[in-house]
Amino acid sequence: MLMSPVNPAIRAGDKAIPGVAKALTAERAIVPTTEELAKAGGAADVVRYLDTLPGANVPYVDQPLDGAERTALLGTYAFGSGPAQQLIVAVNERGTLGIQRDGGAARPLFHLGSRVFHPSGAAAVRIRFEPGAPAGSLTVEDGPVVVTATRAGGAGLNR
Repeated sequence: MLMSPVNPAIRAGDKAIPGVAKALTAERAIVPTTEELAKAGGAADVVRYLDTLPGANVPYVDQPLDGAERTALLGTYAFGSGPAQQLIVAVNERGTLGIQRDGGAARPLFHLGSRVFHPSGAAAVRIRFEPGAPAGSLTVEDGPVVVTATRAGGAGLNR
């Protein structure tokens, strides 16, 4: 039997929930999947274990977004009055869209189409931008939690 360096409880969860092992990415050069990290580090046991899990090496969907459409989304969106209640949508150092709370870490965004995105590492979360140029608001949906933020002004800058 193949032994895994992963905690037995995690292994049980991997097998009990089909597809839970998906480590999704936009493109291999930007964010490697768990399997690619294991191969790069010579972790043969991890690679063999991941090979037993369906969907453990599936990349994220990231639909193209033209320049004008991307520019329409850039900016600061407020869902309250304080600086910690702002979401900043900006172009990151890789030239792709990212989102962050003021003072927080930026998360790459993956475009699912029709101005709907999800942040890296949270494939179930949806970020929907209102139509218009510029977009007047965005809505973040994370299960039962729904937050709408209104454009506060200012274009998203490289961060």
